[in-house]
Amino acid sequence: MTQQPPNMNLSVDEALERILQRVPVLEPVSVPLSQAFGLILAEEVRSPADLPGWDNSAVDGFAVRSEDFATGEALLEVVGEAYAGRIPDLSVASGQALRITTGAPMPIFRSLRGRPFASRPAPRCRQAPMPP
Repeated sequence: MTQQPPNMNLSVDEALERILQRVPVLEPVSVPLSQAFGLILAEEVRSPADLPGWDNSAVDGFAVRSEDFATGEALLEVVGEAYAGRIPDLSVASGQALRITTGAPMPIFRSLRGRPFASRPAPRCRQAPMPP
């Protein structure tokens, strides 16, 4: 009697199930953090506090006011920059934008009616003279 070739028409779920049936499940272990490199958490870990404690930018771009783009486009004045690790000392008014890097705190938006957002690529902007 000849041997049948394996069924090659497995769904992803069936293939995953077959693989996982052959992989042993390890018991969780406790190790000091200094020895945990390369290990995978056995359970979810949650922080009791939000970190960072402020809204921050997820991308490099420009912090702008959504209401400035009510017509679809706007010419904005870039009034400064915001970097991760520093609280921006500038606020953004109507017609202004702030160059912002990933992780930087979002600036204060004066008289904001719409939702602030970080924009990429750059909106049409002109660079304001930077204070000395």
